[in-house]
Amino acid sequence: WADIREAFHHCCAYCLRHESEVKTLTMDHLIPLSRGGTNDPDNIVPACRPCNSAKNDRTVLEYVCGLSPTRADKKACTF
Repeated sequence: WADIREAFHHCCAYCLRHESEVKTLTMDHLIPLSRGGTNDPDNIVPACRPCNSAKNDRTVLEYVCGLSPTRADKKACTF
């Protein structure tokens, strides 16, 4: 966990705020455990509590595209 936080420069993977600003970074699973994700380090990123709560049980792609898990195939995501 310390190595993952260091790799992200102690910032939230989503809003990029530093842990000194958000107080605590939580472990977030890019692919949620409830959706088949693992506890492997490559599936975990640091997230502030508001971002982690907002992402909920969505994959990272669903989260950044604003999709719900049940509508992921109904809406295209463009960057």
